[in-house]
Amino acid sequence: MPGPSHLNVTPRPADTAHWADWARNQPVWRWPNGKKVAVTITFDVDAETAPYALGDAYVNKPSRLSEARFSVVRGVPRILDLFKRFDLHTTFFVPGWTAEAYPHVVESIMGHGHEIGHHGYVHSKVTDADVDAQRDEIERGFDALVSVGVPRPTGYRNPMGEMSFETLELIRDAGFHYDSSFLGDDRPYIEKFGDIELLELPWHWSLDDWPYFGYDGDFGGTPQPATAWYEVVWGEFEQARDEGRNINIVCHPEIIGRDRGRLDPDDVRAGPPCRADSPRPRSQPTARRSVVTFEKLAIGSLGGHIEQRRVPTPNPLSDEAIRFPLRLIEVQN
Repeated sequence: MPGPSHLNVTPRPADTAHWADWARNQPVWRWPNGKKVAVTITFDVDAETAPYALGDAYVNKPSRLSEARFSVVRGVPRILDLFKRFDLHTTFFVPGWTAEAYPHVVESIMGHGHEIGHHGYVHSKVTDADVDAQRDEIERGFDALVSVGVPRPTGYRNPMGEMSFETLELIRDAGFHYDSSFLGDDRPYIEKFGDIELLELPWHWSLDDWPYFGYDGDFGGTPQPATAWYEVVWGEFEQARDEGRNINIVCHPEIIGRDRGRLDPDDVRAGPPCRADSPRPRSQPTARRSVVTFEKLAIGSLGGHIEQRRVPTPNPLSDEAIRFPLRLIEVQN
């Protein structure tokens, strides 16, 4: 069947049976000790690889590179101090080039008990690369991380927010336990393309700090006040708690680590701003409750294990418990 008139290629067929089964057999999540919601706050430590991904011209833009380097010079140390303060652990996705350039930063991340995930080698945009270059990006990323003492990563997040179908095959063949690159649900799920199935911890741009605070001298941006993002995240958190699911927040140390108003939970103890002409959110926290001590909250890294229970069906994926890689660190209320 030919594609729509504006396409020169035929779209791939949808995996209709898989998604129909997913719709009929919704998961039931069991969080430790009766917690109602799981929260992950993860970090992409791109450093200079973020501008490098934009092309050769950025290799010769020292001012832009210095801004990216802020990630490892100031952002990561501040984040590590904050998480130590609340005795929390999370996942840092680190490109191989960053690990080679700043092994002391990787050592510090691991020394604080955090997981290191795979994030390519030099943050390449894989949709602009052939399959050999894509394979090289993944293999060099592994080699670089292992060379500085990182255990072979079991989790993957694709750089630049996009993936090719060739990359799908490569990350499957690389043996990753989980992926955090897709946006097909707001709960952990099985992403499927043909015969490729990935255990997915999804993200979304609305829970990413870059659209709110990022700015580039060449491409511009529209930086927002921190309260704008807090309000979005808070709304997502409340919905996730009501539905008993998780929320996955994606941050970049050069962004979230620059301004105390963006980073420090003490500044948002009272929750999102409430306009005078709008009703107060029904469960907005009081000043006695910090953002990381929400009622019935679990928070942690992506690299551990929890169980997903699904109603048994003929689908082999749901006939037995699926272990999803999310190590939860319980937070006392």
